[in-house]
Formats: sequence, C-alpha cells, structure tokens
Amino acid sequence: MQKSFIFEYQNKSYPVVVTYKRIRNTIYKYRDGAFYVSSSYFVTLHQIKNGLEKFAPKLLKHGDSNKFSEDNAYLFGHKLEVSNNGGVITFTDGTSLKYIDLEDLEDKLKQIYFDYMIKSTRYYEYLMGIKEPYKIKFKKMNTRFGSNSQRTHSIQYMDDLFYFSGDILNSLIVHELAHHFVFNHSKAFYDIVYKYCPNYNKDNKKLKRRQFI
Repeated sequence: MQKSFIFEYQNKSYPVVVTYKRIRNTIYKYRDGAFYVSSSYFVTLHQIKNGLEKFAPKLLKHGDSNKFSEDNAYLFGHKLEVSNNGGVITFTDGTSLKYIDLEDLEDKLKQIYFDYMIKSTRYYEYLMGIKEPYKIKFKKMNTRFGSNSQRTHSIQYMDDLFYFSGDILNSLIVHELAHHFVFNHSKAFYDIVYKYCPNYNKDNKKLKRRQFI
C-alpha cells in the first residue's frame, strides 16, 4: 500500500511517497527531487512528517552531494574532478578513463560499478558457501537498494550506487546473499550478516542516509 503527499521545506515543495510494509523501523530516502519512505502500517502520517522534519536536512545534503556537477563526481567514495566538456580521469593505479561529457561519464562509471558488484557478489558467494551463482541484474529503483528473488535465483541492485565506498557496497551484497539462507530479517538473518560484515550496522546506516564515505 502506498500514500503520497507534498512536503514543504525551506520554501520548496517535495513529493513524498510512503510505502507501507511489515517492518519495524521507518526508513527515509531522498532521490531525484523526492522523498521515499518505507514504514510500518501502524505509523501515522503525522509521525512520518515529524520524521521528515528531522531527517530532511541530512538527506538533502547527502542527496545533493551525490549528484554530478560540472566540477566533480564520486566513484567508490573518492572525489573525481570532472568537466562537462569531457576529459580524462587518471586513477591511482595508473589506469585512465576518457569521457566526452557528464552523461558519457556516468554511463562509464556505472559500468565500473556493475563490474565491481558482480565480482564482489561472486567473492561473497564463495565465502558464504553458496554453490549456485546468482543471476545479477541492475535496475533503477526508488525505494530499495537491492532485492533477492528466490523464485528466479537472482539479485537486483540499484543501478547507480557507484559513488558509495566499497565497504558500504559490500554490506549491501552480504545483506542480499544472507537471504539465501534466511528469507526474513530475523535474528538468524542478522547473525549471518554480521558474521561476514562485522561493520554492517555502521555501513548500512550510511547507505540509507546516502553517506557514501
């Protein structure tokens, strides 16, 4: 079930989409000019609006910093100096990336991110003893960062998380793979998560708050 309304903040209007789920905590996200809230069925709109008043400043700050500008972009938590007119980025390992404009750069950074997520998923599958590799897909998603489908034995990741650090991305990978063993968010599930990602709590909070370092 979903509800939507307009949230007024500092003389600006923001669309808000609330998705009700069987969860305990209320999760706030900001993306592409709108707020997305995942909430328990028992939380009132008044409580959700109070939460927006509290979290909007941080969400807007981190959301804006994740965007491309004519001066910089981010890859795995590292700031890149860029230009809308194209150029070449040289990485610390000596490799370089040539791009013609910011749109071309975003496409190429996404591909680097896709390759990283596939390789890291394979690594954690091996580490966690998952015999059959998952099919990995990337999709534009607004209310979640990833999902695990038992029916199709596939994992979907949000398609533009390339600005997050590797540790934060790995916490997402471990979370989705842990559902291979426990398909809920019980203590047994989190026991698996913390076994392979001891800093999960810290990294997951950064993911939800769009703090990419």
